[in-house]
Amino acid sequence: MASSTVRIDPLNADNYDTWKLHMRAILVKADLWSYASGTIPCPNDNNAAKWIHFDQKACADIMLSITPSELGLITECETSHEMWKKLESTFQSKGPARKATLLKRIALARMKEGDNVREHLNEFFHAVNKLKEINVTVGDDLLTILLLYSLPDSFETFRCALETRDELPKPDILRVKILEEEQSRQAKEAAAEHNVLIAQRRTNVRNTSDGKSSNNHNKKSTKEKQDKRTCYKCGEVGHISPNCPSRQRVKNYNATTGTKKENFEKSMFFESARTITNSGEYWCLDSGCSSHMSAKKSEFNNFREISKTLSLANNNTAEITGIGNVKVIINENKSEERINFENVLYVKDLRTNLLSVSKIANKGYEVIFRRNEAVISKNGETILTAIRIGDLYYVKGFDQSARFSQMKSNSINTWHVRMGHLNEKDLRRAIGMVHGINFNTNEKLQTCEICLSEKQIRERFSKQRDQR
Repeated sequence: MASSTVRIDPLNADNYDTWKLHMRAILVKADLWSYASGTIPCPNDNNAAKWIHFDQKACADIMLSITPSELGLITECETSHEMWKKLESTFQSKGPARKATLLKRIALARMKEGDNVREHLNEFFHAVNKLKEINVTVGDDLLTILLLYSLPDSFETFRCALETRDELPKPDILRVKILEEEQSRQAKEAAAEHNVLIAQRRTNVRNTSDGKSSNNHNKKSTKEKQDKRTCYKCGEVGHISPNCPSRQRVKNYNATTGTKKENFEKSMFFESARTITNSGEYWCLDSGCSSHMSAKKSEFNNFREISKTLSLANNNTAEITGIGNVKVIINENKSEERINFENVLYVKDLRTNLLSVSKIANKGYEVIFRRNEAVISKNGETILTAIRIGDLYYVKGFDQSARFSQMKSNSINTWHVRMGHLNEKDLRRAIGMVHGINFNTNEKLQTCEICLSEKQIRERFSKQRDQR
């Protein structure tokens, strides 16, 4: 509080710039600024007492406008001018560090898309004014360029239009033009949103009226199309697979008999397995399966034939014709690991391989099912991770036969054909330049019959005419 009629925020460590302006205005209003600024020095004649009286009033106004934590800065000051200079040297240093800070603030100022333009301009010119107070002047052209390039990319057209002029505008004029440009953009955006709302309203009204007039016709044509559709599940005409009566019968059966959850998941496995591609070895974690099962006989080791019958959850049966061990290559934690599944049953009618959760648990492993994955671990170490596809969890392995075929094809002769019969020198150079090309560098390129035939030329035609 500086007087009985004017109140300002007391001076603290963060508001000196605004406090200085307010305090100066108060002193000017009270006719005391000349004493605080040092314009009127203390006289040596009989007027000294009068000068001291007014100077003490200025000191009182300054002290009453400072927070108690900052009063220690001026306790040793005797005049208002000493107080003013002490506060100025404390909160408004004129050293090189302050100059560098303010210059960097205006040189590196960048406004982001969506920021408030007015706040950005106020911060920029506030730093410029502080530089002027410490006797650092930046040229108008340089300030204009710095301010233009502090704007985001959406002002690129505006910036180019100003740069094509013969003379750059003054910083104060540019400030006004930037605010006008921002106001123009806001008006255009508001008009565009208004037009969109009107268009949506008209579309809704039109759709409502059209729907009433053509409702009967649409119902008739839709019914005719539905009568011609064929169900992919049962093959009958007149409905589609999601509305198939056979699906409804299964739902009613499950609701009345209270089928167990694991049996339901097991029956659902055969529907989900149809969506799995044949490019890899997929293994499904099945909590209702009593043994590991596979449908690919070529992957078995120590295979021996047996004859048993497997009962499925959908009341069907499948023949078990063998048992053995299967080694699967799994990509876990960006590294390939070989996992051996023992006593795997061979069921050729399966669509996807099955991993028995109970068999895995009997080996001392822990199986944890989460929302998007299932983790198989032992002693806190993750051994295997299964991803969730639909309602089931799958482990994807590599097709070993495909891997071996790829390894056999990596020869210089194969790459010669793949690269359009490229010569041997450039093929060797491509090893380090083209990703994926790799072969034994000690291998020599064999003679290529296609290259030889394409390089042959025919003899020239004789220039002399044959005599008849």
